[in-house]
Amino acid sequence: MAQKKKINSGKKKITSVKKKTVSRKKKSNCQKKMAKFNKSVRKFLKRNDVMSTLLIINMLLIGGIIVMTVGMSDSINVQKSAEWQPVDGPTANAFIMSYCPYGLQFLKAYVPVIELLGDKANVMVNFVSYIMHGETEILENSRMYCIQYEQNDKFTDYLRCFVEAGDFTGCIESVGIDTKKLDTCMENLDTEYSISELFADKETWSNGRYPQYPVEASLNAQYSVGGSPSFILEDQQVQVARSPESIKQAICNAFDMMPEECNTILSSVAELPSFGPIGAGQEGAAASDDLSC
Repeated sequence: MAQKKKINSGKKKITSVKKKTVSRKKKSNCQKKMAKFNKSVRKFLKRNDVMSTLLIINMLLIGGIIVMTVGMSDSINVQKSAEWQPVDGPTANAFIMSYCPYGLQFLKAYVPVIELLGDKANVMVNFVSYIMHGETEILENSRMYCIQYEQNDKFTDYLRCFVEAGDFTGCIESVGIDTKKLDTCMENLDTEYSISELFADKETWSNGRYPQYPVEASLNAQYSVGGSPSFILEDQQVQVARSPESIKQAICNAFDMMPEECNTILSSVAELPSFGPIGAGQEGAAASDDLSC
């Protein structure tokens, strides 16, 4: 009997060790899932900071499933469409002024990259917190901003059309933008950030010369944006040649695992400044990669 008790006791110890090992494995897997989830949440919060919204995150663990609910302050009138959601990939932010020749140059190189990697990475267009090209630029900044967030499925087509033709009216019609929805968004954006009021009050202009465009002022400050274009990749300001292939390579190198799309070779020729056809740059032409507004 004594011998049997010892054997049983040994079995219990072995079972206990196995349970602890399984428990540690479960804990490790849970930690990995939580780390991945937290990374997604941080990206979600960073993207929504653009709207200066109040985000309230409630996480409930129900049967091992994480449920997240997000609430926005009632004062925010511009709503992001369900069509746009951040993806689990690198985040790229191109800060531009919509009528800056060099911002347009960067956008012409950026559009093919958005078309290629838009489903794999967060390839965003953002706006410098002041303008240099009049009220027309204010309106186009807001127009792009609203289309990107509320009619995202049409944004890349609109962007391609605009940087090539410079005709926002024609682009809105050809792409099929919902004008009623766009007008409402732009009016709400103007009210929320007092854009027209700031434009009318020259005492608020930067250096007495440049009207404020405060929609993404917090991101401008966070990344020390100093002009158009400024390219931010994974929270770091980086310098790249203004060609589709150079921008694509920079973003692809930021993936933990590169998607197949990164094997696609884009043009390595720098785009030309200002409006004009995408891909019209010439090999050996004088570079303007360091010029900005």
